[in-house]
Amino acid sequence: MSERGWAGACALAVLAALALMASCSDDAAEPFALAPCQELPAAELSGAPTFTLEELSPALRDVATRLAGAVPAGELRDDLRTAVGRLGAAPGSRDTACRLFLLSRESLKRLEGLEQSNPGMRPDCAAIRLVLDLSAAALAREGS
Repeated sequence: MSERGWAGACALAVLAALALMASCSDDAAEPFALAPCQELPAAELSGAPTFTLEELSPALRDVATRLAGAVPAGELRDDLRTAVGRLGAAPGSRDTACRLFLLSRESLKRLEGLEQSNPGMRPDCAAIRLVLDLSAAALAREGS
């Protein structure tokens, strides 16, 4: 290839690279970007959903199982594991759900000190509190 041919090929390669870089600017829209949140449906804002104890049983069992794995060994851990098994056998049992709720709440209180030393637990503790709040509301509704 002649010297002119190399110069032309190099110039073409540089122009192609510049065109490619220009098309990849930082301000380009992302191909899978979420649309901005503009208006929520009124039905979504109408209030917190209500759940029955039977509907909450899997979440309550999950919370108690997580807590049983996190609290120190002892009576509370054993009681949590026993109650989880009983709720699994009778998901609609108010008495078992109530006991599991009370044990889970006590376990969470004991773990709150650990949460300060382990910030990685915060998302789990927030999710656990949410399930316990929903369970408390269901227990109150179904207790009357």
